[in-house]
Amino acid sequence: MREFAESGFDELDMEYFEEHGLITDRHMINQEELEKLLDASVNMSKEELDAALDKYIPLPPMDEITSKIVFEEFRMKGDLRSMVGFYPRAMKCVREGDWKEFCEFVAGVYQLFPVVFADGGLFDNEMPYEYKRDFIVQCYINHGDELDPLVERLSNFDPIGASVLPPEYADLDVITVYRAGEEDIEEAIERCSWTLSKDVADFFMYKYDRRHANYLYKAKLATKDVIAYTNDREEFEVIQFGSVHDIEVLDSLAKGDE
Repeated sequence: MREFAESGFDELDMEYFEEHGLITDRHMINQEELEKLLDASVNMSKEELDAALDKYIPLPPMDEITSKIVFEEFRMKGDLRSMVGFYPRAMKCVREGDWKEFCEFVAGVYQLFPVVFADGGLFDNEMPYEYKRDFIVQCYINHGDELDPLVERLSNFDPIGASVLPPEYADLDVITVYRAGEEDIEEAIERCSWTLSKDVADFFMYKYDRRHANYLYKAKLATKDVIAYTNDREEFEVIQFGSVHDIEVLDSLAKGDE
């Protein structure tokens, strides 16, 4: 994920598009224009916002999306349009101090993350501390390991310990956790999300229809190092940062295997 300061199209983006054969007179919004559009969006009607999006972030027509580079323009602009389109609702929550609604809404909209997690932005300077842990965990659960701003901020939280785990784990000093991942074993320690259930790890390893996993891992984790725990999706998910140890590969699949 880009930093917010890099969310618009810059010279490097335009060079990339040109090198890959995208020649278009469609407007490619830059960062300054994007910031102005976000600020203006909170006072626009739906009709005004739709018109502004079509003017400043025009999508390629569907019949022109016949190459990877045009699809890349379509994808990037789609994310920017979603950012601007959802921004007024998020800012309404901020103005009204409705952080519960803000957290529930924004955690599901990754397109807003560059704004929310910008240095000195909403998460850093506006959100009350008591909401931050649950919010960042929910963002992470929804969108996973690959979003650096989430991993970075997760790592800043002090562990909360065994008190958040199911009762049968409360008196344990060390627990066994599992993970199905695409990363090599050297990188597995850097992944925040593990599960108490081998059955869950097996599912993501062998049965998940959008499977990316190539390795099934088993590891140990001191309960004092648990940052958070959730079972919202019945995945018995333990969140930690850099604390798993004695990692073993239980199984591996060649990339592309079913």
